[in-house]
Amino acid sequence: GVASLRRDREATIAALEAAAAGFARCEMRLYEVAARRRMAELAGGPTSSVDDAVTWADAEGVCAPERMLAMACPIARS
Repeated sequence: GVASLRRDREATIAALEAAAAGFARCEMRLYEVAARRRMAELAGGPTSSVDDAVTWADAEGVCAPERMLAMACPIARS
């Protein structure tokens, strides 16, 4: 989103957290795991959310998990 384009890391993480919670409430699992994955990447913490997202996509039969997750939750790169 806009926070990502402005390179505002904290605001981007907060927006992703809110988005992931909303996707969870709506049972939109692809978007939820993609948002949580991006959050984990930006936070620089444990990689379990990143790994969990790929594992989930693999289990769902996604042929190219990295590409699918990137499409579901794009983010500006520096």
